[in-house]
Amino acid sequence: MNTKEKVMEALFEEPSRKFHIRLLARMTGLNPNTIISITDDLAKEGLLTKQKEKETNLVTIKANPQDTIFKIRKQAYNIEKIHKSGIIKHLEEQLSYPAIILFGSYAKAENHKSSDIDLFIVTEAKKEPDLAAFERRLGAPIQLFIHNKKELKRLVNTNPELMNNVLNGTVLSGFLEVF
Repeated sequence: MNTKEKVMEALFEEPSRKFHIRLLARMTGLNPNTIISITDDLAKEGLLTKQKEKETNLVTIKANPQDTIFKIRKQAYNIEKIHKSGIIKHLEEQLSYPAIILFGSYAKAENHKSSDIDLFIVTEAKKEPDLAAFERRLGAPIQLFIHNKKELKRLVNTNPELMNNVLNGTVLSGFLEVF
């Protein structure tokens, strides 16, 4: 992971947190001067904001989650993090290669420290996989919505809000047949 990615990871993980130069340096293992240079570049790109506090004269750094490019990068970060955890491969093996859709705050890049990871799964398998190890690895609770094809068709009528969220999510494995 390069130096800019280390800084971005801190911002992706805690987008509402205000950071100071030294805190980011400690978190990333980078030199404070490197942090200053990187955050100057990222501020020019619109991915974060930097403000000097009047009372303390410290620079406050904060993610700019309204920026379109920030959101796109955070979505990619979330998807990569989920795949690297091994959970998708685990679910494929446990549930006979189902359709797996990421939806909710993680799919929209609106997640924060206390967000859970919502996965909608379409499979005929009747297992409830143990996800404790993946929850620890990802640092977030994982909520599975497991349905078979028949239930999926029923959900379109009985819970259209859920289905709209799912359809606006990201397919991580397989494909979703709704109609």
